[in-house]
Amino acid sequence: MTETTALRRAKMPLCAAVLALAVAALVGCAPADPQTGDRSPGDEPYLVEFEPEPARSATTTEGELLSSPDRVNGAAVLSEDGTRFTVIRTDSPDDSCSEAPIRLMVVDPTTILVTYRFLGEPGQLCSAVGTTRVDEFEVPPGIEPRGVEVRTANEATLPAPLAFDAAPATDGGGGANVEFPSLNAFELLSSAISTPEESATIVSTDPYGPVPAVISHPDGSFSVVRTDSADPCGRMPAELVALSASEVAVHYRFLGEPGQDCGLEQIDRTDTFSAPAGVTGAVAVSIAFEYPKYRPIVIEQLPT
Repeated sequence: MTETTALRRAKMPLCAAVLALAVAALVGCAPADPQTGDRSPGDEPYLVEFEPEPARSATTTEGELLSSPDRVNGAAVLSEDGTRFTVIRTDSPDDSCSEAPIRLMVVDPTTILVTYRFLGEPGQLCSAVGTTRVDEFEVPPGIEPRGVEVRTANEATLPAPLAFDAAPATDGGGGANVEFPSLNAFELLSSAISTPEESATIVSTDPYGPVPAVISHPDGSFSVVRTDSADPCGRMPAELVALSASEVAVHYRFLGEPGQDCGLEQIDRTDTFSAPAGVTGAVAVSIAFEYPKYRPIVIEQLPT
């Protein structure tokens, strides 16, 4: 896995961005009050991005760590010199069906968030048999890694990019002095139920499940409309990250408990966000979901 300092991102094709904005324009109703998050000036998070590529297979010793009840969801091991750590996790044995880290972000001094991307195509069939893989990271500067929780989120695999038009709120050079990335964290609350007009923007004919939609609003805010489980098992937005002037990421966390019986009922939910400072024009939106864990993944230094 190659760490990139010159952040290399896949740019949205112009035609795809225009199509996404055209779909968003179908809804003309007033949005709910947008979420603005909790962020102070100068709180730019430490964030590094990676070129996604298959992770290496675990050694026998690394794989045995996951047999412990305290590491059932994964393990994070600090190197002897304290400068690097590994995340040991279960994944597909097929490289084309595996997941790879694309982003590491320090949420706060005790929390690191790693976002993963599926390396296959939307709807690709993969073996149910798992293997153990290992990701290697440098310890971010300024934190004491021992005891830090490593959260993991999986980027939604969508058939087409999502985008919103931020131009009404941010044109005019107001973002010239804005530093990226920026982080907005939200209180963990249930999302609003979608109106019929909002639900109509979701593509429900996709054979692999409903496809989320993004709606642009005249004040520069935007809404994510998605199909979710009914309470108490829904997902709620936890963080909004502005990666650049043309790209944001929304991270969702699960409201329920691991193993909770959530039933089959599904509802459409809408989350409305203020456009982060400095974003402008057609802004790509990625969505990542964090699944519940029986045990948190905590960085530990094993005895030698």
